[in-house]
Amino acid sequence: MIPESSLKFSCIQGVVIPRYLDARDYPWLRLLIDEYMRFVDAPKFELLRHLKSPLPFISPTGKRLLAMHILNGLFRAEAKSKIPPKKLRAMLFEAAAVSSEIRESIVSSTARSLALQDGELETLLFCDLPNEKRIKKPEIELNPSFVALYANSLLIQSFLARALSVTIQLEGNARIVVRQAKLRGLICELSKVPNQTYATLTISGPYVLFRRTLLYGRALGELLPQLAWCNRFRLKARCIIGERESLLEVSSGDPVFPAKTPKQFDSKVEEKFSKRFLKAAKGWDLIREPKAIESDDTLIFPDFLIRERSNPNNEWLLEIVGFWIPDYLRKKMVQLRKVKLQNFILCVDATLNCSDTEIPKDAHLVRFNKNIDPESIIKIIEQNSNNDSRKECSNVRN
Repeated sequence: MIPESSLKFSCIQGVVIPRYLDARDYPWLRLLIDEYMRFVDAPKFELLRHLKSPLPFISPTGKRLLAMHILNGLFRAEAKSKIPPKKLRAMLFEAAAVSSEIRESIVSSTARSLALQDGELETLLFCDLPNEKRIKKPEIELNPSFVALYANSLLIQSFLARALSVTIQLEGNARIVVRQAKLRGLICELSKVPNQTYATLTISGPYVLFRRTLLYGRALGELLPQLAWCNRFRLKARCIIGERESLLEVSSGDPVFPAKTPKQFDSKVEEKFSKRFLKAAKGWDLIREPKAIESDDTLIFPDFLIRERSNPNNEWLLEIVGFWIPDYLRKKMVQLRKVKLQNFILCVDATLNCSDTEIPKDAHLVRFNKNIDPESIIKIIEQNSNNDSRKECSNVRN
């Protein structure tokens, strides 16, 4: 994380405005990367000494220090030696302890016993010390855009490490974020917003804890890259900067580094259904992993939201069920009734029924074997929509 004294931002009426690196910084970022590349395979102390002297280009001091923080982590140093330096030192010191010869002779004889040159032995002798390690070329191909996004993400994560509370509005792929928040053990609560298509995730910040605040802050910061894969998100964090409370806002489109591309679908069934439905029903939108639904202390995560383009109020939720028993489906229906949700379609794999009893008769239920037929979904929507919606849906199909 970045020390508070190194955070670069403006503050207007209590709102934090981060100073992001952008395309205007790419020219000097390219030159800075080149300066680091010059010292690949050189001792680390040479690079550090070089960076302390004036660099041959002009750049904003604060942004340059942030970029250097990123590059220092990417250009790691390692001890390059076929023989462990500790072993070399032990052998040389043991030889000196039992010999009356001068230093040069002891070094030469020890080097010959190891099939090394005299100068090579002395170079390797302390190559495991931090500043003597050799700079290693990053495994990834560096470019200004990558460094800028990486630096911007670190800047926001450093603000989040100073948060009292964080509120995130999520639409589309919300389950990815919720799953990651729970996996990281964050203190969070997911709530639905009446008449809105987004869910709100409220997370306690590290500054409300009494201990382990550093670990918690890092875990919270690790959630940021996941947000980039939501259809839309808006993050608001109450942060303590200095001795003042300020508000940080980050939303879709801000230049932060995304996580690795998550799997768009959890299964081949979902992927095939998505492609076939979008092709068969062009008048409808299909949103992957919409908002979660609260029912008592249970969260229901539908797989898809189906929304009619000409009538956005006509929405249906669809969940694909793997292994199941009728009692599980009954409980699911009870949960849906509690939240007065009628437009909910359950697709159950006919081959994965784990019971011989009958399934609920009052559920919008579609059985499938390997593939879900989009026509069966459209049929349910037609039968349970008003006449105008039926005609529109029929026109879409034709």
